[in-house]
Amino acid sequence: MNSAKLCLYIADEIQTFAACCINMFIRPEPPPALSGFKPDKHLAAFMVPAHTLQQLTARYAQRLDCDYEQRSLQWDEACAGQPDEA
Repeated sequence: MNSAKLCLYIADEIQTFAACCINMFIRPEPPPALSGFKPDKHLAAFMVPAHTLQQLTARYAQRLDCDYEQRSLQWDEACAGQPDEA
């Protein structure tokens, strides 16, 4: 519940990595290591979870972010006037 920002960051990084991978496969001239690669079940095993994560992020990211912001405001209000421990 308190790690929404971290979860959103990780989901975004995974999505960016998956998009980079897709772009490498669909380029007219892929990198030498990928030239001649034919999509197979191993690529699908990688892409299905990435696509699922993309759908979940699109559906829930805004709500997670709003919930986190509300909790942060409540925390700040509860701590107002208290000395800083640092």
